[in-house]
Amino acid sequence: MYDRTIDWYKVAESKAQHILTVNGVFATITFGLLSSGVSELRKSRASIGPETWVFLAIALVALCGSIGFATACLQSRHNHNIRTDYAQLGIVPGDKETYRPEGLWYFGHIAPLHWKWVIEKLRAADDEFEIIALTYNVHGLARVVLRKHRLVNLGWALTSTALVALIAAGVSLVVRSQL
Repeated sequence: MYDRTIDWYKVAESKAQHILTVNGVFATITFGLLSSGVSELRKSRASIGPETWVFLAIALVALCGSIGFATACLQSRHNHNIRTDYAQLGIVPGDKETYRPEGLWYFGHIAPLHWKWVIEKLRAADDEFEIIALTYNVHGLARVVLRKHRLVNLGWALTSTALVALIAAGVSLVVRSQL
């Protein structure tokens, strides 16, 4: 179960990286085309109607939003998750007696704890200890994975919006240049 959840975590991260790559390509191509044809655009201002500017503005906002959602997906929230879990579990880093199996699985939980006490607890771990730790952390990880996938879905929706808006802006320019 934990392995499957980790796999879904990796899928979300990979999708977010793809969003950033695709949007980087969009930005590069768009700015390349605009900067290479600036003098032509100045000459043919009549070709640029208000709808073209609206489409370009929509594309820019969607592009920025998509990058924002992808970045939020990739952003680590270790501090938030650690504070929340420590409070729920009653773990106090300076108190060995509060160390519980649930807090001795994830590296973010373990790192702030006293290393000798952690080693002592882990060396004494049995099958029940592992099941308790694993089941608690599967639930926590599942919440993180769901959040990441929601952000990625929004990122892809905005990437699609940016692409459609850029195409609409291009069509607008072509149509106006034929008038």
